[in-house]
Amino acid sequence: MLSATDVRLIKALEKRMEINVSIWTKIVEEIELETNIASKARYELQLDALKEKIGSDLNGILKFVERLGFNLQDHYGAARTIAENL
Repeated sequence: MLSATDVRLIKALEKRMEINVSIWTKIVEEIELETNIASKARYELQLDALKEKIGSDLNGILKFVERLGFNLQDHYGAARTIAENL
């Protein structure tokens, strides 16, 4: 059983990760419409920074939960894809 503090930590990391995934998704949708090369490059830098943040939060959640004896292999599909494959 998770303590209230454990749940708050996980929820905080999840929320931040979800926000960054939403921002990442919005940028991906917009980047292909961008015709200005400099703007497109800024988008790419933003995507890289968001990918790192998403990966950091994802790893934080997974490591914390695993230390508690749980396994979340089937969770956080979008975040895993962004952090691992892009």
